[in-house]
Amino acid sequence: AAKKNAFIMIPYGLYVLGVAEGDSLHAAAINWVMQSAYKQPQFTMGLRRPGEYGLGAGPAADALYAALLRVRRFSLSFLGDNQANVARALIKAPAIEAGKINGLAFHSAMTGAPIVSTAPAWFEARLENTMESADHTLCLCTVINAGNTAERPLLMDRDATARPKGWL
Repeated sequence: AAKKNAFIMIPYGLYVLGVAEGDSLHAAAINWVMQSAYKQPQFTMGLRRPGEYGLGAGPAADALYAALLRVRRFSLSFLGDNQANVARALIKAPAIEAGKINGLAFHSAMTGAPIVSTAPAWFEARLENTMESADHTLCLCTVINAGNTAERPLLMDRDATARPKGWL
């Protein structure tokens, strides 16, 4: 019990991972992201491998994972504390059509991957390397482009006491 309690105290923000592969666009809500280096702007993200059970798992997530490994370029939109509806919708079933992700406007930049237009900040990145863990793939990524639209608190999956914030 102590190990589980300590693990759930690790804070996570919520993000939208976007991938463009030809005319196909993919998006999913993710939460395991951390800075990995200073000298080169790098971060690491953990992605559930296809076939693993859990929140957000399914054919759309599996397609995004496969596309990311092929194209190795993507976007990461940071969600603001008022954007729980975006994360909730993407976990259930991401739908991308007519310049919108589940009805939310997006734009693209260097990689062509969808960037949530109202995100307080975003990266475009290159996938450098991967490493398998028990049920996730750890991805080492280098930032190649970035932007921010506002300074506001980020959407976190837990409050300061490590209790789920209830956005699901």
